[in-house]
Amino acid sequence: MPAAGPTINRCGPDATLETEVPDTTETDNEDTARDWVTSLLNRASDRRSLTLGSFLESTIIPVPLELIVGPLMIRRDANAFVIAFWILLGCTLGALLFYGLGAALFDPVVKPILESPGQFNGAEEIKNQIGEEGVFWTVFLISFSPAPLQLATLGAGIAQANILTFLLAIILSRGIRYFGFAAIKQFVGRPALLWIRRRQRHRKSGQQEANAS
Repeated sequence: MPAAGPTINRCGPDATLETEVPDTTETDNEDTARDWVTSLLNRASDRRSLTLGSFLESTIIPVPLELIVGPLMIRRDANAFVIAFWILLGCTLGALLFYGLGAALFDPVVKPILESPGQFNGAEEIKNQIGEEGVFWTVFLISFSPAPLQLATLGAGIAQANILTFLLAIILSRGIRYFGFAAIKQFVGRPALLWIRRRQRHRKSGQQEANAS
């Protein structure tokens, strides 16, 4: 299919050329925010950066968290399980904040915000799902999956779900994700990386010996 060209107005003797320029401001802002969170998470030695990055991921800036912290977990000077702990803490704090917003400030704050991007129905559906299936499994399954967490945490607050059950679902689901991912990186990814690096060093030294001879 040929690409759409500019719109030409031929209604008058002096034809005008009108070119529609797409508004990329919102996309650029999202990319900038995600790049900032990625840079923040790359400071693996700073637990505050890990916690804050995960907090933002669970609230206002969705980013593929495992893809970002994965390389950090296989670094020689990093403990994958410590990283998992701090990002779990940040995620739990973010989930607790959105639960509180949904429970206490739904009408004056949350509802107008959700209605502008058309997300209100999603939060209402999760609220109804919590009423039918219970808060634990609803939140657990959403939190464990790659689906955005924000609507689930807001929906749980709107439904006035039991906060202890809600926190248990968040901690268990994200704990399994993060610590399971850390275990794979610690016990499989790091040895594999070290093996690859040894092979590369041996190959390089062999090439140097061959060139010297």
